[in-house]
Order: sequence, then structure tokens, then C-alpha cells
Amino acid sequence: METVFISYGGPDEKFAYRLNKFLNDSGVRTFFFPLHAKPGEKLHRVMRDNINNFAKVIFICSETSLNRAGLLNELEETLQREAREGGKSILIPITLDNYVFTNWIPPSTGVKQAVQDRVIADFSGARYGQKKFLSGCKALLSAIGHSVSVSYDKAIFKIVLDETGKNAIWISERQFTPNIPLKSIFYRGYNTTGSIEYVASHPDAAVIETSEGGAKSFQVEFDHILPVGKKMKHVLELLNKDAYLKETEDFSYLVSYSYNSVEIHIVFPKNRQVKKAKLKCIRNGITFDESNLIKYNFIQDAISVVLDRPVIGDTYYLIWNW
Repeated sequence: METVFISYGGPDEKFAYRLNKFLNDSGVRTFFFPLHAKPGEKLHRVMRDNINNFAKVIFICSETSLNRAGLLNELEETLQREAREGGKSILIPITLDNYVFTNWIPPSTGVKQAVQDRVIADFSGARYGQKKFLSGCKALLSAIGHSVSVSYDKAIFKIVLDETGKNAIWISERQFTPNIPLKSIFYRGYNTTGSIEYVASHPDAAVIETSEGGAKSFQVEFDHILPVGKKMKHVLELLNKDAYLKETEDFSYLVSYSYNSVEIHIVFPKNRQVKKAKLKCIRNGITFDESNLIKYNFIQDAISVVLDRPVIGDTYYLIWNW
């Protein structure tokens, strides 16, 4: 698995979070300070050890960050490592604006030259533009030497509610094809108002719970390597407690993988059926009403939504009254 240290300044942390999630979801292991630094560790040691232990360093350039001491220290440590390793290319600079090419004057002119002598990935406009962001990320994956590990065909989310809302079973199904030999897959970012617990894995596998930015994630470890090119199906069952207690509730879904389709099904108890539902999509800060996609199944007491090739980075909110 490819490994990357993400170097950035504080003003660019929101963008760095987004980049980190994309890389993780693409199968790249990262060091991202807010998620992976351990409390109590000395800052200079965290920086030095991880820059030297990860294969590549992505260096995020912007006018608001490039002159920060911490970022410059990480840059100098990376260049020193390249020198120690015989000129090996480790640093991958990306830029959010033109500052690195124009008005940037670091304390050392050699540092500026070392950055400008490389091809700098252009992410200008990617802070808010999804198309630009994905284009830049695909180029990054190529620079890292990463092959996409999995082709996802379909995701199915089924939530079965009880009459009180105190207990809900989440069933997450993935239909996918491994592109390289795999022994694990990830279910990322279960962010909920209640607590969420692992129940079962089908086929059976070891499930390791992790946390990313406060949202629970689950790594499923199989006891054998999954065959390349063979279509697979895996189901993860979770118990969601105390999440759906109000008359108006919602299920949110952030599109973090490339799927041909995503299905969302909410199943209601017989004595507490859905009264009204709506679907919102938030893309680049703009909200769209997608309620026309909602299908009501009065026989099974359920509402369903099918998303055809949803865009990575979009967030969907399925809201209902019951």
C-alpha cells in the first residue's frame, strides 16, 4: 500500500481534510496530523519520524500557508531526506494559488528553487470546485504510483427502524471487483447522533473499528486474499442506538467512492409510518432539491432512493417525518 505524509499550513486544513479522505478512500495510507498524531508526542519528533517513514510527502502550497515556520520545517526535513537517499524524489508539491510562483520569498533561496524545479500539481480552484479537485487528485494518484484497488459497482444502505427510534439496524452492502490482490476493504465515515456498534460481517471476517474526524469507520480483514477481477459482495451490519428519537429525522450520506449506483432504503415499523419525506443534495455549498427521486413502498412500509452515478464529494440528506 502506498503511503503519504500530508504537509500543510493551518489555513489550508479544511482542504487537507478533503484530500486526506480522498486518498484514504482510494486505498492510500496517510499521515494527517489531526487524525494520526498521538497526544503527548513532541511535535518535532512527530514531524521528523513520519516524514522519514512515509514514501511520499505531499506539500500543499498557498499564500496563506507557505511562510509558516512549521510548514517550512517540514519542507526542509523532506529535502534533507531526499539528499540522504541519493536524490530520490519524495516531495510532491501542489498549489492552491499562484503564490509559490510569484511572491514567495522563503528564508532560503535554495528551498524555493528545490520546489520550483519540480512539476507542481495545479489545484487552483479546487477548494470549492469538485471537478477541479477530482482532476488534480487523479494526477496525484498517478504521481504516487497508485492503482485504484477496487472498482465499486453498487452500494446499498438499508436502515430498519424500531417504533421508538432507540434501535436501528444499518445494513451496508458493497458490490465490488478487486483490481489488485486485496485482503481488506473499508467502510468509512459513519457519522451519527447516536452510538453505533458492529454486529456482523457477511461473509464473516475480522472487523476493526477506527475513527476519522469523529466519525466511526470499519476495516474488514478477510482470512484470504480476494481474487483479482472477480465480482464480490460484502455486507456489514451495524446497530445504531438512540439516533432516531425525534418526529423529524434524517439519514445523511457523503459520496466518498465512485459508484455506478447507490441505493438508500429506510424501513419503518408498522405502528409508526412515514408521513412525509424529502431529499436534499449539497454540492459545492449549493443545495438542490432531489425529492423527485424518493419512492414510497406502502406494502413494505419503506421509502427508497436510487442515485445514478453520484458525484464524489456530494452529500445527500434524506429527511422524513414519522
